[in-house]
Amino acid sequence: MLTAHRSFTDEANGLCERFVRLDAGPGSTWGVLSTPFGESRSLGWVVCHPFGNEQVDLHMPDVAIARRLAMAGFPVLRFACQGYGDSDDVSTPAGPASHLRDTLDVVRQMPSVAGVERVGTVGSRFGGTVAALVADREDLPFVVMAAPIVSGPKYTTELFRSRVIVDIIHGWTGPSVEDLRATLDAEGMVNVKGLALHGAVFDEFQELDLTRDLGRFSGRALLFQVSRGETPQGQLVKLRRTLEGLGASVDLEVITDPAAPHFGYEHFQPVAKDELGDSLETVNDTLAASTARWAERQWAGR
Repeated sequence: MLTAHRSFTDEANGLCERFVRLDAGPGSTWGVLSTPFGESRSLGWVVCHPFGNEQVDLHMPDVAIARRLAMAGFPVLRFACQGYGDSDDVSTPAGPASHLRDTLDVVRQMPSVAGVERVGTVGSRFGGTVAALVADREDLPFVVMAAPIVSGPKYTTELFRSRVIVDIIHGWTGPSVEDLRATLDAEGMVNVKGLALHGAVFDEFQELDLTRDLGRFSGRALLFQVSRGETPQGQLVKLRRTLEGLGASVDLEVITDPAAPHFGYEHFQPVAKDELGDSLETVNDTLAASTARWAERQWAGR
């Protein structure tokens, strides 16, 4: 029974998926390797997952991107860092340093796991940030970032605000952003929508500045903005300029959708009595299709 459930075949879309055991940091973790039915290309992709609750909220775009890339002929590996449900260590709080450590380990295993010669990274939100940092460290040829986190301090403020907004939506009298910061300072931990955000992890995020932390990436990058409006956001324009200054080729694509603010947050909404719908379904499909098209163009022009 275990052997039968170790893999999955999607004949309609021409891809296979199987569980793989991986080394990540101080322990092991589980990953899912997606491969095409036919001959695989010699370029593989590693999906870098987001931080905290966003690992769940952005699971569907990660899966959509992985499967669409596999359908285009690229082996794709997605996995769980330490501190998340499919890893050996689910008790130690995950943070920027552990995400980077574990992802570097997995990227280095990808050639032997998938039989590829080169590796690219892809991720959404903080996963996109990790994808960029890993591509920079490892001199990878390709990186795809969907709405990456550029500033760690702004990101933690956003997390606090999301907790306040949820309280307001439910009619609860909850703490303000300033109250949450005070609790973190006094107790060393604060609850952000069920996420135990520890002081040490918070401090790591305060040191994160993607435009400063990138130092040598000179490959090709695809940068997505997910927003309601079409005007490129200042932080992503700055990131593009930073990458181009390092010698990278950067494509910036703006995906506009009324549900864009849900990207990285709760995205299942009531559509009928006793029925929920995914408000980000169109965004996810667009991300996956655009990523696969871009990857195929890069492969053709290698």
